[in-house]
Amino acid sequence: MLVRQRLLVLFACFSIGTLLVLFNLTKGTGEPAAIPTPTLEVTAEMQGRDLILQLKTEHFRFSQAKMGQDNVYGEGHAHLYVDGRKVAKIFGHRYVLPDLPPGTHRIKVELAHHDHTPYGVAQTLDVTVK
Repeated sequence: MLVRQRLLVLFACFSIGTLLVLFNLTKGTGEPAAIPTPTLEVTAEMQGRDLILQLKTEHFRFSQAKMGQDNVYGEGHAHLYVDGRKVAKIFGHRYVLPDLPPGTHRIKVELAHHDHTPYGVAQTLDVTVK
């Protein structure tokens, strides 16, 4: 009998622990925890007339191989705009745009899904080429 009671207590503890883990994963709502929104931080450096972009992302993975396929949240590529015109797709954390004409230019980098729809995550900055 003592062994049976101990097994029941052990089973109860295991069940409570499992429920606590599930409650934490769903944040108590019964729904899966929200997937974090991707973030983007862009830094730009001019080397002569070449624009060097560094893209720091969180909760986002660049994936050139899946472009045009079904969307997977948190994967995709970035669109690069110069003065409002899309000039490139970016598939990594570093990108070089060569031979930018002299003057001040508005640069926008926007994260995009595999089907090119935007995540709504973008950064805009101005650069000056001498």
